[in-house]
Amino acid sequence: MTTSATGKHGSVFIEVLVALLIVSVLAVPSVFLVRYARRTAVLDAAAGQVSSVVDLARDIAENERVAVSVVFTERSYGIFREDGELLDKEIKLPPGVRITEKTAGFDPVTFDENGRAKQAGHLTLQYGDGGDTREIVLYNLTGTCVIRRP
Repeated sequence: MTTSATGKHGSVFIEVLVALLIVSVLAVPSVFLVRYARRTAVLDAAAGQVSSVVDLARDIAENERVAVSVVFTERSYGIFREDGELLDKEIKLPPGVRITEKTAGFDPVTFDENGRAKQAGHLTLQYGDGGDTREIVLYNLTGTCVIRRP
């Protein structure tokens, strides 16, 4: 029994197409998983950075015995002394991350000379429009922050 050359090439071509189809079906979900993992990592890092800056402001207030505030805008924040002097520099949030909600305790966060926050509150960070969010909660007596994933 003989097989024509066209039959061999035709079956090889179909096998290659089937293999490409299988690879593409497996690859498409992984692209979405990588994008989700990146967004989650950026949002977690931004929330950690905000929490660290609030902790730093509390430490400055305690160590220097002076009132310190952390002032937030939609895409940045900075630490200020009670006389209005900006400490260090304004810190920008990563691209795609913005502040969507802040209560009175975060508008601004103010620590007295003992390191206590004047008011408790929370701040919500969001990645993109309608994306994942992280909530940063401030406790007034201890002046500490906790990051929550809704």
